[in-house]
Amino acid sequence: MDIIAFLRLTNFKSISLKAIARAAGVGWIGRNLLLITPESGPRVILASILTDMPLEAGTPAENRCGTCRECIENCIVGALRDSDFKSYPVGEEVFDVEKCASKLQEFAKDQT
Repeated sequence: MDIIAFLRLTNFKSISLKAIARAAGVGWIGRNLLLITPESGPRVILASILTDMPLEAGTPAENRCGTCRECIENCIVGALRDSDFKSYPVGEEVFDVEKCASKLQEFAKDQT
């Protein structure tokens, strides 16, 4: 199924730019659930342009985190969990939303 057909099927409601970038070979999804590129690491901004122009498909990027656990060790609230995966982590297995949301609420209170 091409991307336009997928968008029509989902009524243009949801599409993961990270997943598309990974599938195109731009980078891989790290333990921090961010797209990581060889050139910029996790510091990338994604945008999309929808077209029906025929384009050559890339090769999906495999996880290249290896034994690196830097994002897990540096998460200030411990919201990231270690997980071995080959291509795309399951969010609930690697990310504790409650811990992160709690810290974000704390940050918001500090701004007032």
